[in-house]
Amino acid sequence: MQGKRTIPVYALILLCAVFSACGVLKKSARNAIVPDRIVLTGPKTVKAGACSKAIHVVSADSDEDSAPVTESIDLTITDAGTAKFYYDSTCLVEAGTTLKMPKGYGEILVFMKKNDVGDVTFTISGGNLKAGSKTIQIAPSPAAAITLGSPA
Repeated sequence: MQGKRTIPVYALILLCAVFSACGVLKKSARNAIVPDRIVLTGPKTVKAGACSKAIHVVSADSDEDSAPVTESIDLTITDAGTAKFYYDSTCLVEAGTTLKMPKGYGEILVFMKKNDVGDVTFTISGGNLKAGSKTIQIAPSPAAAITLGSPA
């Protein structure tokens, strides 16, 4: 018959001191990690007319650590000007201004494309989470090569 194994409290304290794991132990000891904000990370610069690298839309706790949502929430993109958002890295499947974060997820990815040069600052909000904002610089695309021919 196998018995239930337990770790004595003094062993946890020793682990905490030796491996500097106190923060991890404290965080895992909390009841439940509840998201209270949206954190946006991703590219700082995108070429005009090009599809951006992934923009990470993260539901996070007060320490800005990813925390999965307990129910599906709709997220709204505002203040994006002429920028468009997409679900895919080739910018073919347009997302519009509403995204969905499914129950149990702590992060979704979106991609952005904007044709005119200049900064774009957008906000994503939804549910009872504090909104997140991000600024991306839209840089000029390289000029197209001009081929000069000799007159006929």
